[in-house]
Amino acid sequence: MVDYSPFSQAAIADPHALYRQLRREDPVYYLEEYDAWALACFEDVWQASMDGASYSAAGGSTGVGLY
Repeated sequence: MVDYSPFSQAAIADPHALYRQLRREDPVYYLEEYDAWALACFEDVWQASMDGASYSAAGGSTGVGLY
């Protein structure tokens, strides 16, 4: 089971190992703390970014990690 937090020591210390584990075990991961989803596979991110009708921040955004 993956325990993922984008700002954890594990993510900062060795992001490659953590994202490899996410892609293998839980490529679409719910981040309860941020009420958001993390996508670990490039193709999933690409598809979501091209489909604004289905995937958007229309409900708002905390701005965490933006710019």
